[in-house]
Amino acid sequence: AVIPGSTADKADLRENDIILEIDGVKVDSDNPLARQIASKKPGDEVTLKVWSKGEEKDVQVELEEME
Repeated sequence: AVIPGSTADKADLRENDIILEIDGVKVDSDNPLARQIASKKPGDEVTLKVWSKGEEKDVQVELEEME
């Protein structure tokens, strides 16, 4: 689920979207999403490649502090 007001919501990500890459680095077992995000800091801007509704799209996201 995408929480209203969250960074994902602000980036227009929707439930069932699949994040394929972060800043050109493929999300996989060697580079899991959590590890890639943990290497960044709040305020960093990243580009996500997302599979959404049958097509790929690039989304710019400014990371926020985890609550």
